[in-house]
Amino acid sequence: MEQSSPEKLVADLLADPRLSFLPRQNTELWISKLAGFCLLWQKWNKKTSLTAEREMGLYIRKHLFVSLQFAHALDYRVAVVDIGSGAGLPGIPLKILFPDLPMLLVECRRKRANYLKQVVRELSLQNIAVFDCKVEEMGEPPFIIDTAVFRAVAETDTCLEMAHCILQLGGRVVLLRTPKEVLTVSNHSDYSREENIEIEDFEGNPLILACYRKEK
Repeated sequence: MEQSSPEKLVADLLADPRLSFLPRQNTELWISKLAGFCLLWQKWNKKTSLTAEREMGLYIRKHLFVSLQFAHALDYRVAVVDIGSGAGLPGIPLKILFPDLPMLLVECRRKRANYLKQVVRELSLQNIAVFDCKVEEMGEPPFIIDTAVFRAVAETDTCLEMAHCILQLGGRVVLLRTPKEVLTVSNHSDYSREENIEIEDFEGNPLILACYRKEK
């Protein structure tokens, strides 16, 4: 599978029945943009070490598959911030799926932030901004943030605290968690637990999108 073209690898992934919940009106554009994103990852990963994976097929199955499933938890009429975006996951794939979705990518590591800026330029993504700082240092965001997503950043309460300074009242935080991790009860009094969305990785291992609502 690793010898297949990026377009073929992405097309095969999108055909997975576990992603059948995604709308399909822009599939060809998705394949083109997601394949371009994967090629940029491959180029930059050699010098910046964006992920531990080196083979594109493994990267697509391990990272892209889970990132696309964040779409389960999004309202596409709102603005999203991907905090600790790293290699652009899940923010860039979500932006490709929903090009009208306002998106912020916050990444304090300069090399990775430079990579994200290059991705935005080369894929001609619009209504998206990259901040190369900690979220609490970025100041006033360019638009009101309704949803904060975290893929692999920190413990639950730490993530909720990081999102607190940028998220509007009533906004949501979506955290990727294992079933074991989701059993940990948050002690952050400013949030209420909203729902757990059950998903799985490419190999079928269970994962949870844990959703919290900012109450104050």
